[in-house]
Amino acid sequence: MKTMKIIVTVLLLVSFTVVAAHAQPTTPKDDIPKDIPADVREQIELLYSSDAKVRLEALFRLESMVEVNSPAVPFLIEMLDDNEVISLEDAPPETLGGRAARALGEIGDKRAVEPLLELMSSTLDPDMRSNVIIALGATGDIRVLEPLIKALDGVKNVDGEELALHSIINALGNFKDKRAVDALIPLTKHSWAGGSAALALAEIGDKRALDPIISILSVDNYHLRKAAVSALGKFKEDIVVEQIINVMLTDEAPYVILHAVEELGDIGDRRAVAPLIKLISLDHDQWNDYYYSCATLALKNITGQDLGDDTANWQKWWEENKGKYKGNE
Repeated sequence: MKTMKIIVTVLLLVSFTVVAAHAQPTTPKDDIPKDIPADVREQIELLYSSDAKVRLEALFRLESMVEVNSPAVPFLIEMLDDNEVISLEDAPPETLGGRAARALGEIGDKRAVEPLLELMSSTLDPDMRSNVIIALGATGDIRVLEPLIKALDGVKNVDGEELALHSIINALGNFKDKRAVDALIPLTKHSWAGGSAALALAEIGDKRALDPIISILSVDNYHLRKAAVSALGKFKEDIVVEQIINVMLTDEAPYVILHAVEELGDIGDRRAVAPLIKLISLDHDQWNDYYYSCATLALKNITGQDLGDDTANWQKWWEENKGKYKGNE
């Protein structure tokens, strides 16, 4: 009996290995259309290889060469079931099916949407789910918006689903559709995804997101505060400049202060001139020359003056010209 169990176990292992090693498109190789361009056909044929590395390399090549309406797309869809895990050189390991999903997303062929949606709801593999979500977001097909919104509830507080959550948030931001706003606003309070939610909301540009994003400026996590500053910089509202100036002058993290300086320079609002002059006039224990250079570059962008990095030059210029900025001191 013991010998029989060993034989059964070995047979099962061999069977599993063969299945994993020979995953390939379900369409018979002989049925590959004859009129496919030779270079594309060559890569499709490599998808039938028993060597997982060969299949993965073929997927990468097809991702870069196949276009919408290509006859190669159905073969990529059939590769979604390839669960063998492999990596190339220093790249992180991934399933071949996940790479097929990413390729389909980059190509953007509408035929891939339904198979990808089905896989998103059925797969138990968090990494595969994340790849599928990224692919769905990349298709730009509006059909995926509502399913992605619904998928948020299934991943937002689940250990192991962090990458999937991040991928959904990014995808919703890329769609720039206001139907996603109500689902994203509560996520601004998420312990680590709040920054991603803020940036996605900024891409959408709905003013309802301003107060939730501003609330992130007071959290302890400086990475989230930095993301909030970036998000606010995308809104064209008066309150945005005021909030970013306040961050620049009161935040204790040099990393966040620097980002606020850069945002103010990009926005170009004259109200930031006096606060920036004040900032470079103070001593900052954790600052180096790069920080001061960024602040004077922001001043140059706003004022059109090129006074270099010498703080005294900017102070002198301010004393002579601040009357032109009356009401903005």
